[in-house]
Amino acid sequence: MARIDYIEGRLWRWAEAVKSGGRSIAGYPVVNVLHASWSPPAPGMAPTLRVVPRSDAPQTHRAVCRLSEKAQATLAAHYIKRLPNAAAAELLQCTPGTVAARIVAAQRELAHLLDGPASR
Repeated sequence: MARIDYIEGRLWRWAEAVKSGGRSIAGYPVVNVLHASWSPPAPGMAPTLRVVPRSDAPQTHRAVCRLSEKAQATLAAHYIKRLPNAAAAELLQCTPGTVAARIVAAQRELAHLLDGPASR
């Protein structure tokens, strides 16, 4: 069972966005503006907005939300929590082979969802 390389990349970017609170993704910012190290701009300096490159994470997130709960949990364990298959299997109460099979099946379904006519 082979994984789909471009979907694999999208899932790693999605996981990073979820963990860091990326745009339009449910998550929490890494540093709050009220953090102890934060200070206002110096007098005469205008604050600048952070420029963020365009991301495919929101579209991937919407597609992941359309998967089954088991598939979503498996992807979260593997990509967000970065658990090895054995640890993910214990968490998900299945076998490591089932984890691997669910990842491949989820990638195929995501490829269909993201490349289908509805995604264009």
